[in-house]
Amino acid sequence: MTRLGREPVKIEILNRVSGVDFASAKRRSIQVEFGGVVIPVICLADLRKNKAASGRAKDLADLENLPLN
Repeated sequence: MTRLGREPVKIEILNRVSGVDFASAKRRSIQVEFGGVVIPVICLADLRKNKAASGRAKDLADLENLPLN
């Protein structure tokens, strides 16, 4: 993982996540424009899979607060 910046403006770049295959997640990613740069971002369904697979209390709490769709 690479971290850029500090709270409240911090970006984490992950090169591996639990429960999700990178190639499939990339195909399903959404494109977000930030500062004139288009960035692929994990889709909600894959984010939910990742949070569930991690098993960490923090991620399971996040999962409870994420929308279903």
